[in-house]
Amino acid sequence: MSNDGELHQVLISGDEEYRPEGGLAMLARTLSTLHGFRCTVLFAVDCETGIVNPHVNTNIPGSGSLDDTDLMIILARWRVLPDDQTEPIDRFVMSGKPVIALRTATHASAPKPEVHRQVRAYLRNASRADDPESVPVPDIAPNAWSAYDHYDDGYTGPMEACRDGFGRLVVGERAGSRTMAVTSTSRPEASSPKGPPIIRFYAGLTQTESGVPQMCIRSGSRSLSTRCRWSMAR
Repeated sequence: MSNDGELHQVLISGDEEYRPEGGLAMLARTLSTLHGFRCTVLFAVDCETGIVNPHVNTNIPGSGSLDDTDLMIILARWRVLPDDQTEPIDRFVMSGKPVIALRTATHASAPKPEVHRQVRAYLRNASRADDPESVPVPDIAPNAWSAYDHYDDGYTGPMEACRDGFGRLVVGERAGSRTMAVTSTSRPEASSPKGPPIIRFYAGLTQTESGVPQMCIRSGSRSLSTRCRWSMAR
């Protein structure tokens, strides 16, 4: 929250298929002009030209703005960001503040191309197998994973609790499941009437006539390993 009491939201875009750089910018304008939120939108940017380009999957500048935000909204797919851009996202997630993950955010991050090829082959084979557990995990050297690769799609590295990366850890679903979720990683009361105002705002936007929210609201422990889930009507 800013010094003047405004609730701050950071919206992260980065998907060459769904092109959220347009939609999230429009959402930010609506949230700002109609609802009074302060919004920051981050885009995939070509380092050479400075032009927004969702096909550039290695650069989303400005993630440091998460350090003073109340909510992160993300629609991204297979980004391979440098550690200095991923670190603020990690800090935000571990702070327990809420995250709204849209569509391909289940696989927002990807490992380096040579590792990702092996991981995608493993995930594809597992999805087609009668017994997915029987499919051998790819033999990837522990040092092939960098500091924040445990957020990567299909992560199979040495951090056992982080298997399947950001999708499973934060959203609760891995790639292949298209979802919209509001996650609070340390506030089990997130969906209650006394929960964080920013969560109550979004829950209110999705009320049906019967009063049941249409989105899935999850919260869990700060370690991200235990989750308390409210299943809502879709």
